[in-house]
Amino acid sequence: AEPGGDDLALCEELAGRFPRNYNAWTHRLWISNRLDNSDQELHFLRRWLDTHVTDYSAAHYAVTRATGDAEALTALRELCFALKARYPHLAQDRKGALVYLERCLSHAYFTGTFREPASPPPSAHLH
Repeated sequence: AEPGGDDLALCEELAGRFPRNYNAWTHRLWISNRLDNSDQELHFLRRWLDTHVTDYSAAHYAVTRATGDAEALTALRELCFALKARYPHLAQDRKGALVYLERCLSHAYFTGTFREPASPPPSAHLH
């Protein structure tokens, strides 16, 4: 088994059971930063965000994980545009995780850095 694989699976299970689970995503970030699995994580994130478009914590994890990786940031931006087209009502409400993801990606993509928004997403304090 891949080192850390059990932890990654547990994080996925917990994020699925408890939507927007900030702690599960933070632990996943800690584990994935110690593994050389960027391609696997990008594939996982595409799949996760495609089916969990309102998950602020996943969006935050995705951008944080992709920061500094132009290819990953570009892939996430493309996914963001595709999700906006598929779920226009979420893009229009200007409050969903999709908008948060878009704003963070725009900042990270154009500056090459990631900076926390002035206030955390509402769900960050719930779990």
